[in-house]
Amino acid sequence: MVLGALAENPNLNVKIVPVGLYYYNPARFRSRAVVEYGPPITIAPEMVEEYKMGGIHKRKACSELLETIRMALRGVTGIQLLF
Repeated sequence: MVLGALAENPNLNVKIVPVGLYYYNPARFRSRAVVEYGPPITIAPEMVEEYKMGGIHKRKACSELLETIRMALRGVTGIQLLF
């Protein structure tokens, strides 16, 4: 979505903020929780240009962005995400 939005309007200043949520006792109602925020992810203009090319380039840009997001989420959750 962010790549499509930036392709349509390059003047947007969109960041992706990874957020991790930890519950102290997840099985208990109203358990204490901690929210951890990672550093914002800035989308490189080169990635947007590659997305605009379409086809294999578009898939590559999407894959690169998903990998960046996956690594950022891993940093705030410590969980290996499978996408």
